[in-house]
Amino acid sequence: MSLYLSFDVGTSGVKACLCSIEYDKSHPESSDLKILAAENARYPLYIGENGVMEQDAEEIFSAIARTSGKLIAGTGINPRDIRAVCFCGCLIGSVPVDLDGKPLCKAFSFLDSRGKILLDEEAAGPFTFKGIRIHKLLRGLRTALLVPASSKDFVWRIKWLERYAPELQKKLYKWLNYKEYFIFRATGRFIMTEDTAFSTGLFDSRPGRKHFDRKLCGMYGISPDVFPEVVPSTDIVGGLTENAAAEMGLCPDIPVVAGGNDTSVVPVGAGTIQPGDVNIYTGTCGWVSTVTRKRKVSTSCYMATITGVQSDSRNMYGQMETAGKALSWARRLIYDENTGHDRIEEEAASVPAGSKGILFTPWLAGSRAPFSDDRIGAMFVNLHADTTKAELARSTLEGVCFQFRWLYECQMKSLKIRSRTIRLCGGAAESPVFCQILADVLGQKVEVPAFPQDSGVVGLSCLSAVADGQLGGFSDICYVVKAEKVYSPNPENRPVYDSLFTAYKEIYRSNKRILNMLNR
Repeated sequence: MSLYLSFDVGTSGVKACLCSIEYDKSHPESSDLKILAAENARYPLYIGENGVMEQDAEEIFSAIARTSGKLIAGTGINPRDIRAVCFCGCLIGSVPVDLDGKPLCKAFSFLDSRGKILLDEEAAGPFTFKGIRIHKLLRGLRTALLVPASSKDFVWRIKWLERYAPELQKKLYKWLNYKEYFIFRATGRFIMTEDTAFSTGLFDSRPGRKHFDRKLCGMYGISPDVFPEVVPSTDIVGGLTENAAAEMGLCPDIPVVAGGNDTSVVPVGAGTIQPGDVNIYTGTCGWVSTVTRKRKVSTSCYMATITGVQSDSRNMYGQMETAGKALSWARRLIYDENTGHDRIEEEAASVPAGSKGILFTPWLAGSRAPFSDDRIGAMFVNLHADTTKAELARSTLEGVCFQFRWLYECQMKSLKIRSRTIRLCGGAAESPVFCQILADVLGQKVEVPAFPQDSGVVGLSCLSAVADGQLGGFSDICYVVKAEKVYSPNPENRPVYDSLFTAYKEIYRSNKRILNMLNR
């Protein structure tokens, strides 16, 4: 039995888990993964004006250290028995640091959109397409396979600091992602994994290249030197320093694996490894991610095959800005803070498929895909005097599922494939009602893995096991991460959902101008 300590850093809290992996190469079907213990700690999100949504990177690392110490104390294990430590964080959480690795300011959370003013200036210039100057767009699509078309993208945060905090800019040494900052705190080394580098929109991700594109960086007036060394996700970055080990209640020199970000690690923890496997995730945000060997971009759907943790494949990725967030928001709006999930489940299940024609659009923080628009808001559509809370509750679940279907169908069309396996993870995967609605809306079988709310730490543990040789490669992960539940679509509900899905997609097209007027 091999022990791995993993930290999944989310928007509102960190989950630390001690996992064990047993793998027998001669009898792989008997392999097993267990979560032996878990600890959680929360931290705040600081919301300001003009799109500011910040977090304190040191507060988060302190939370990581607390959970680590509690795990060790609670289990009584010898820290020397831990084979590796690994972190993951939100893909585009950004931390500017000085030469000593100290944050220059609070970290930009993945929801931070203060760069909008700079993106708007870009869009107002001549010869633009999708808000980006043509020469930058063409170069970005060819080399990086990513265009910074959202105000939340890395490029606009870099430019924001340059313009609005010049005194901090003078002290800047490196831009890091959340995960990379935690790795620095743990090892004293500045690195960046390939998936993080890809997320900057400035990294040449073509086979055989894997470096920051100096020409593309120059087009945005950014030096590639502000980014650290790029390494594969399975690299052993170094051992825990004495200071980090003391903070975390561990021993010095425990190997620290480079790891990956949430969008790369969660699909691994869901067991979606082979081409054609689809991961649907419901956290604060949500996504649809399809494993593929292709290097592909869809400019019409604002999606591309992004770099993940596997060297021989990529993930076509489409993000929903608010998935679980939309569900929790609607629960508070329709009911109250004290209403339990069981009651909502019961009431939603009592309403026929289609919620009597009521539609909900989960665009509480705009949309990144399959269209990019920060100036839209969520809506309930087609309410009547006799509309009930139960109907609103079910329409909320259906609206999130319709958005997932939109992303899913765009990916299948772009990749010209049919899905091999669909696995749901995240909080909503614990809801039988949501899982069945998703299967019905997609018209596809949906599987749920054994630890649906812990896919991040499961994925990190599997990644660590690949890095230290306990697993022979990523293909062995399917033996330790297995489906526990399967939901098959009800064919009687397909006509209802097909009709409503057509109407759902039309809501944005018909209301875009009005929503943009209201959210200038």
